[in-house]
Amino acid sequence: MKRTIPTLMLPIMLAQAGAVQAQELEQRVDALFAAWDKPTSPGCALGLIRDGELIYERGYGMASLEHGVPISPTTVLLIGSASKMFTAAAVLLAEGQGQLSLDDDIRTYLPEIPDYGDTITIRHLLHHTSGIRDYYQLFGLAGEYPMHDVLTNEEILSVFARQEGLNFRPGTEYGYTSSNYVLLAMILERATGKSLKDFAEENIFRPLGMEHTHFHDDRFHVIENRANGYSPRAEGQFAFNWSSNYATAGGSGLWTTVEDLFLWDQNFYENKLAREDLVDRLLAPGTLDTELTYAASALRQSRRIDDGLPCELRPVPGAAVLGHLSLQPPQHRSEASGGSSGRAVPGGRTRARRGAGGARRG
Repeated sequence: MKRTIPTLMLPIMLAQAGAVQAQELEQRVDALFAAWDKPTSPGCALGLIRDGELIYERGYGMASLEHGVPISPTTVLLIGSASKMFTAAAVLLAEGQGQLSLDDDIRTYLPEIPDYGDTITIRHLLHHTSGIRDYYQLFGLAGEYPMHDVLTNEEILSVFARQEGLNFRPGTEYGYTSSNYVLLAMILERATGKSLKDFAEENIFRPLGMEHTHFHDDRFHVIENRANGYSPRAEGQFAFNWSSNYATAGGSGLWTTVEDLFLWDQNFYENKLAREDLVDRLLAPGTLDTELTYAASALRQSRRIDDGLPCELRPVPGAAVLGHLSLQPPQHRSEASGGSSGRAVPGGRTRARRGAGGARRG
């Protein structure tokens, strides 16, 4: 069964933007999205950032095929696993307020989790070294489809409470799973007395002026100016997709806009939030026997920047969520884009520093 979530972030590197005329740059970027830039197709919104300025923003294709509403940089999109960077930031801010410690045993806050004989810490969850099993797989084994069935964090916790073991001993291996970040959201709520949605609003989104961003933990909540999600059908047709109809926050669940992501991007250069070392802590890699490329919610990679705007777009079977904000701090350049169909992802030729969505051991 195929699935698509109404968000796809496509990393595009402005490697030689300073040497390219603005009009030529725009034409080259537009050409990458030409296949979706029509009134009969879902599409995406794009924002290119350089030296603290949003130098180019544009929408391609449609946010709603039913109502003929085009996508724009102000369209609200679900950013999938890129939500994890905001969950991690919330946890680190709570630690800065003295409400928890990354070295706390998670059973201090979640006594429902069995005692496996080895301590699982909040830090293990942040860096995907906990050994906790993947809830998508667990529900799948039970005959449910978690991307379409409506799940809550509490239902997911009840499944973890029945697990008799881990995939590996905490801290000995890396294993990416959204389960870790769902648990972080629940730990945050029990430690602070506030839901992830409310804590992030108070401590991240409001201070940064991200007025169109929120964690979506209520599937009945109306989102103004949101994009619908679509799955591809034969002969260029599309079907409405309900994959975003869930109430799970932490590993995903963040709705935002390209323009709000620009405000978040700028905080990596001039931090306005309450913890002075927040950015350093977000980017600090985890460790096993060697340093991980995965920091707190973000994949740290350096790649060559040598040939302008190479980007390979290809179909995604089953279409996983690929939330993306690409940062190049030394060059002060970034990119953010989002779409209403998962029909394209960056390929191996893309020059990018990828965000949440995967990692490998260093």
